[in-house]
Amino acid sequence: MEGKGSRAVNPVQNAFKAITKASDDRKDTELLLKPYSNWEQFLMPGPLSVAILGEIIFISAGEDFEIDKNAPEKGFEYIKYPKSFRASLVQVSNQGWEAFQEAHKNMDQIRLHSLTVPGDMKDAVKFIMQDDPEITKEFLPIPLENIKSSADKCLKLAEGVEKKFDLVIRLINELLEACTSSKGVYEEELHQIKITKEITEMKEKAAKEAKAEVEKYHKKMEDQMNKAQEDYKASMESVPVGWNAVGMGIVESLGSGVKSFISGGICTAMLSSIAKGLSTIGKDSKSKNVGGSLNNIIFKSDLLQCFTSMLLSFLDKDGNIDMKKLRKEKDSSSMIKLCEGNLKRLQQEAENGVDCEDKDAALEICKAGIEICEELEMLAKPQQVDAKTMENLAAEIKKVQTKSIQFASHSKALTGSMGVTATPPHMAEAQSGEGESGLGMATSNARFKVEQSSAQLRASQEMYEKSFENMKKNNKELEEVLETLRKCDIHEIDFDKTVKMLLKGLDALGRVKEQWGKMVLFFTMMSNLIGSCLGKSLNDFIKYGEKALETSIYSHNKFLQDLLYTQVSQATNIASLVHMISETYVAVSTQHLMDRVNGLGKLMGLDPNRDRLKFVAEREKFGADSSAASKAIEDLVKKNKEDYEKHAQQRIDSINDSVRALLPPATPEETKELQDIIAGSTRAAIMEMSEENEDQYA
Repeated sequence: MEGKGSRAVNPVQNAFKAITKASDDRKDTELLLKPYSNWEQFLMPGPLSVAILGEIIFISAGEDFEIDKNAPEKGFEYIKYPKSFRASLVQVSNQGWEAFQEAHKNMDQIRLHSLTVPGDMKDAVKFIMQDDPEITKEFLPIPLENIKSSADKCLKLAEGVEKKFDLVIRLINELLEACTSSKGVYEEELHQIKITKEITEMKEKAAKEAKAEVEKYHKKMEDQMNKAQEDYKASMESVPVGWNAVGMGIVESLGSGVKSFISGGICTAMLSSIAKGLSTIGKDSKSKNVGGSLNNIIFKSDLLQCFTSMLLSFLDKDGNIDMKKLRKEKDSSSMIKLCEGNLKRLQQEAENGVDCEDKDAALEICKAGIEICEELEMLAKPQQVDAKTMENLAAEIKKVQTKSIQFASHSKALTGSMGVTATPPHMAEAQSGEGESGLGMATSNARFKVEQSSAQLRASQEMYEKSFENMKKNNKELEEVLETLRKCDIHEIDFDKTVKMLLKGLDALGRVKEQWGKMVLFFTMMSNLIGSCLGKSLNDFIKYGEKALETSIYSHNKFLQDLLYTQVSQATNIASLVHMISETYVAVSTQHLMDRVNGLGKLMGLDPNRDRLKFVAEREKFGADSSAASKAIEDLVKKNKEDYEKHAQQRIDSINDSVRALLPPATPEETKELQDIIAGSTRAAIMEMSEENEDQYA
């Protein structure tokens, strides 16, 4: 029986293994995180931001006046020349030029540092997989320290650029307040400037809070590793001897939870920096988790679904309660107790977590599952049972399975996790020893993984489409303002036009700074992941290194090795994504942006009044070059979007073609029902994130 089951399960496991190599995992990370952080969002506002800085120099040739009429008691913090509006405009352009120079230089260094991580990752895997814990203890810290050093260096580089753009933004804000106050503008205009400043400050506060949350991640990661070990022990103790497939299904769900915790940390950190700020700006919105604390049960959605799937084994092929199996097979009682005990444990964990909609959904599933187990125990006793009772129970089993799939799909979308993910090495090896006891569950879970991955990739495509359209919209608005100003003679540019230009410059530079803020979060997360490996995870591995195996196929020590692998591989995925962004940024910036930035320096060296003819000629050339650069980058972005859509579809096809053919055929109705459940829950979670993150795309 064991051999037969093994032959039945292995082709599916082998198919998953073939499409989840480390390189596939890195590519999936890139595809899923594409809507949140990509090189387009770094570079699309670039040429227009530089063009705005150029126009500000042109504007500075106009009317000059003192801006310290209503200066703060302690003086200005960022304005160096309060006696001259003209000189202050030149200061804005000069600091903007410095910020773009710093961005190019630092991004090139980030590219070089991130290039070294894959080699260190290979060394780390080699030492993680050693049977002798002393070798691991002695040599693993070497590549891990190298990765952490790269992450820390990149973190400082990203923070340096973020600070440069932040200074320009703060200068513009202070200049707007000072000049409007000195000119005695109308209440409405002053109100608009104050709102703009308030929004900038709130976003800044939210970004700091997001960074603080990520910095706390190290402690949260240690807690998560402790909980994973506790769950491993409790789950393995509840699995009957010989139930290898069931045991490995549970362990795989635990590993998936750790991975969801890591990817969820990245997504929520990036979203929270904006969502928190927006929720403060005149919105009375109830948090739906995005950017806030997630109940830990979110990361156990696979485990919850694993146990509810086991209840399906008590239904026959027609979907009715299988009384013969329930009453005559000796394993039935053990299966019921296994499900009931673990569902109660998950119920308690959800109860102890933060209040949110996901907590309520998980508790509802746990409660329903426990009640089903109790009813199955009653039915297993030798007594007369009416058909209606069995019919209702069968319906409840199907209902809780549907809700469990919805919850798992929703959770994976919230945490940016794929259904199909790379299996850690020891776990993959142990799965080859699975027997027949988990065949039905393996098939059911395989269908879910395939459909969920497809739904997640399609949802990411939809988010990216929205992001792309709004990037174009933002750029078009800036282009229109620039075009209007370029047609004006210096004497036609009044104070209102100047204020409008400064506000648009604030918007464009703010979007560039926001992307550098995300880079800071990436490197903080990467450093924390490796820090966790060097600390508690490695110490736990050494501690359990010489203990006897708890099971014949998968020991506690192997589980710890796989946890180490998961953390290091996720850090490497981040490094791979960052390297792709930095490499593309440097290439595109070199080709299309830096000449414009250097041209800005040339403009600043001319006096708009004394060198008028030369200045006008340079201004026209600068404007034409900036427009050409903007068009070239937009064309590259369009091509990149087409490539993204093609790669996402290729990944969907690869997963479907590799796995679906190996599964028992499902009816069109069954397939459609599963697809609708997963797609609906996934899309709902994605839209939930978009609603709380409108400013990301609007």
